[in-house]
Amino acid sequence: MPIDVKDLHYIYFKKTPFHADALNGVNFHIDNNKFVAFIGATGSGKSTIIQHLNGLLIPTSGEVKVDDFILTSNKRKNKSISKLRKHVGVVFQFPEYQLFEETVEDDVAFGPKNFKVGKEEALLKAHQALLSVGLDESYFKRSPFELSGGEKRRVAIAGILAIEPDILVLDEPTAGLDSRGCEYIMSLLKKMHDDNKTIILVSHDMDLVNKYCDYVYVVDEGKIVNQGSPKDVFVSQDLKGDLEIPKIYYFCRLLKEKGIDLDINSINNLDDLMNQIIERIKK
Repeated sequence: MPIDVKDLHYIYFKKTPFHADALNGVNFHIDNNKFVAFIGATGSGKSTIIQHLNGLLIPTSGEVKVDDFILTSNKRKNKSISKLRKHVGVVFQFPEYQLFEETVEDDVAFGPKNFKVGKEEALLKAHQALLSVGLDESYFKRSPFELSGGEKRRVAIAGILAIEPDILVLDEPTAGLDSRGCEYIMSLLKKMHDDNKTIILVSHDMDLVNKYCDYVYVVDEGKIVNQGSPKDVFVSQDLKGDLEIPKIYYFCRLLKEKGIDLDINSINNLDDLMNQIIERIKK
């Protein structure tokens, strides 16, 4: 399901003293089966953008098109939002705070039930989703509130997977997790991407974005100010706000400043970097 966003504007608290222009003419296109990141400083508009992708927010002006679903400021035309949410699942930052059922399986089954799936089929979908995120039968009857932070995050992701969306959107999916938990979640998303799902995430972790994503959009003051492959964005541009470039490229810059001439454009991973350093030392 391709995504086309054209001249998207969004205003919070319109016509009130708290009026705030969150998005100011956002345009982008995402093809099927892409792994895309939106990055930018806190408050730049990233989360506002992704909340438009399944109708959680409606454009103040402009258009959001997901396959044949179109969202505009004319709410009368936005009659298929519930169907759109079946295709585009959104996992919010710290989604574990939204768990509420008595058991893990009931929590994950809530989504399918909400789309009129029968109880037995909803539980089957819940079990399949839980297994897909690495939570076996021993978790099904447990309380979600007794789990670790990483396990809660996986339950939250399973809750979206159970509705079988084509597009999975995640806002800071690794926030608050240790390095092991971060790698597990990102590896899980990579597997879903390999299984032909489109993955869209908001993240402040540039190392993970660089490692896993195909394409990056840089958001600043409600606009997309840069875009391209991770290497294009991180090597050729300085990021604004509180964002840093991935450690591997930062290290390359430090080495170049020390007189070690590196071809950064040909460095994709740590092995590439080490090989270049060895070659330079031999010379």
